[in-house]
Parts: sequence; structure tokens; C-alpha cells
Amino acid sequence: MDGRQGRIPGVWCRGALGFLVFCMPFLVRAEILLFGDLAGVVRMPRQVESGLPRGELEPRATLFYSGNLGRFTALAEFVVNEGHSQFGRVKAGWSFDSGANLWLGRFHNPASYWRDQYHHGGYLQPTIARPGVAEFEGPGGILPAHTTGIQLEGEKLFADRSLGYVLGVGYGGELEEGGLEVPELVEEERGLHNVTVAGRLSWHPEILNDDALGAFFSLNHIASHVGKVEEIEQWLAGGFLNWDFANLTLSGEFYLVGSRPRPLGSSGWDRFSSGYMQLTYHLDERWSLNARVEDTFDFRGDFYLDHFPEFVNRRRLLGGRYELSSNQALKLELAEERRQAGEGHGYLALQWSIVLP
Repeated sequence: MDGRQGRIPGVWCRGALGFLVFCMPFLVRAEILLFGDLAGVVRMPRQVESGLPRGELEPRATLFYSGNLGRFTALAEFVVNEGHSQFGRVKAGWSFDSGANLWLGRFHNPASYWRDQYHHGGYLQPTIARPGVAEFEGPGGILPAHTTGIQLEGEKLFADRSLGYVLGVGYGGELEEGGLEVPELVEEERGLHNVTVAGRLSWHPEILNDDALGAFFSLNHIASHVGKVEEIEQWLAGGFLNWDFANLTLSGEFYLVGSRPRPLGSSGWDRFSSGYMQLTYHLDERWSLNARVEDTFDFRGDFYLDHFPEFVNRRRLLGGRYELSSNQALKLELAEERRQAGEGHGYLALQWSIVLP
């Protein structure tokens, strides 16, 4: 057994113990879900030599907990995949009479629509692959996806319409040789200049359906342990749309991102933009078809993006989803994609996903 496989049982044990300690006071009214998925991928590289395997199996599981006791609420996610396991969101909150919630802990950076909708649950996603710009931290995840700090969220009702808001302040992840890291729950050596501030506004014209459009922003100070860069100043702004037209759903996001290193060297502000547009057609209650286009602009020579050679900066995707039962789904995807390092390939992917109970 290699070292990575030997660490998984220990990680599971520490994760289960952490769950018990964190969740014990809130077991009176609790929801516990287990998301699992297994995906098989076959790649067809354009280059003779490719740094990616031609085929692989990708197992993943997420244990989700939410419990409340009066106005107090606790929420946690423990994510396990092949070689890397950790807590995602871990937060405790208080509900006000207005319906707003104040959270303390580690939460998802609100400057994203995809992550807020689907989180870490593979069964929840309409497709197998996340959009490249919406990936979580790691070799291919280019934007800070988690924040440790304080978050306020709620909504204002206007007849049958609503305006949702989320604002978070705290520490984001650090840049290591392997990509962005998820921030620790307790940061001991980070100064105030490392603070991340992010927010999102979302307009829902009818509170009884999923139609929404909105905007988001994030100001990130990313501590760096790569090269001579001590910190990366970053701003991003963007918008999103999710709209139903009978059996057709149109969704998408667009990001504008500017970054510069500190201390300042020869590089000033580098800017790029990235986004995706996805169409989902619901044939009936079980079958749906998906098509997605992703693109990134001004990505060549961007000093920040060049730290993420595995970032998928372009993808063309066609896929389908079949509901095997009320809690299981089978997805099939055919796509071609290009990574920041310049490597391109096509792939065929099949995924089985489940949520229990």
C-alpha cells in the first residue's frame, strides 16, 4: 500500500471525530446526507505525449451535515477523494428575526453562482465536470473558493419577488506550488492585509422557481509561497444568470479578474476574463441533455494564470443525464478542452452518482 492510500483511513477517522465533536450539540434537529460518485474518464490527447493519463477512475464522497437548536445552526461538509480529503464548509450561525443568518467559520466565497448552487455534491450537478472557472482550490482551481471568517446572508421580499444578498469577510487560501490551498480554520500568522472581502446580490423575479440573475465581487489578498512573490492582490467582478424557458434552462457566469504581485516587480496588473454558458433541455422527468461552452480571454502571458497549468481555460461539452431513481443518476459527457499549459484533448466520461438517504 502506498503512502497516499495509507493516509485515507486516518483522514476518515479524524474527519468522523471532527464531525461528532462539531455536531453533537445540534443532533436534536439534524440532516445528514452522504453524496457519492464514481466517474470513469477516457482521454484522447492531441499531442503525442501528454501529461495526463489516457484513462482513470475518479471516486469521491462528501458527508454533509446541517443541524439546528433554536436559532443556532451548524453546518459542515467533509470531502474525500483519491489522495486528498478535508473539511469544506465548517460553520456555525445565528438566525435573526428578519430571516438573515450570521455565520462564523469556513464558508464558500460568495463570488460564484455554480459553487453556491451545487457545493461539493456530484449528484446535484447537471454535468460531470464543473466549469473551469468555478473549480475549487487545487491544481486547476484558479480563484479562492473558501473563506475563513464571518458571513452575513439573507433576502428581502417584495411581494412575490426577492433580493438575496451574501457578504463575507475573512482569510482566503494561500498559493503553494501545487495551486491554491483551502484556508485553515484558525490562522495564526496572517496580517490584516491578507483579508478577503466578497459579496453577491441575486434577484429572483418569482420566489417559487429558480430563475435568478445577479452580480458578485471579491477583493483577495492571496499569500504566496511561490518564487519571490509574497502576496498577490486580486480583484474580480462578474455576473450570473439562471433562467427557465419551459423545458429549457439557460445558465452562465462571466468573470473579470485583475491580479498583481507584491512586492511589485516588473509585472503590474494583469487582467483576464473567463466564463461559460450552459443549456439544459429536460426531455422528461428522468432525461436531460446538456451543452456548455467555456472560454477564457487574455490568458496568454498572465503571470497569475501561469501558476495554474491545469486550469481548463476552454471547453466544449455535450452530455446527458438519466435519473436511475429518486436518489441516483447516470451521466455521460463528450467534450474537448484546453489547459493553461497549452495541452488539449478530448474526453469521454461516464459517472454514477448517489445521495443517501
